[in-house]
Amino acid sequence: MMRVVAFAWGEHPSSPYRLFEPMMELARRRHYVSVYGNPEDLRPSDEEFATIVDTADVAYFARHADPDVQRLAQRLKDAGIAVVWDHDDDYIARRKHSTDPQEKREVDDIYRMIEIADHVEGLVISVRAQPNAKRAGVEPE
Repeated sequence: MMRVVAFAWGEHPSSPYRLFEPMMELARRRHYVSVYGNPEDLRPSDEEFATIVDTADVAYFARHADPDVQRLAQRLKDAGIAVVWDHDDDYIARRKHSTDPQEKREVDDIYRMIEIADHVEGLVISVRAQPNAKRAGVEPE
């Protein structure tokens, strides 16, 4: 039995097939799954953190890579929990090539995506559409 703790929040079009359906399938197969659905969950107390560590083998982070995510991912990794971060290229590619000034300012997300790689055991980045992949500078296989 695998014990998974997932940190994800917000309504994203890909949430059902990237997070909820896979976690429900794991639970259906009798794996233990906990989903933390609020950004506040990224700053657990020492007692809450101990509970997470005691009840998880793997931590899954969806989409977000802000400093709170990075700190918690590193704490979990240091505690011996395997950490996986899942991100799709469309989210970054959309912002990177946007003409919207607000989204252009948020290009820092690209750098946070690179920084989080130091804190995780596994990285899942999907490249669903070949034009988006090329636009993002990724050569699809």
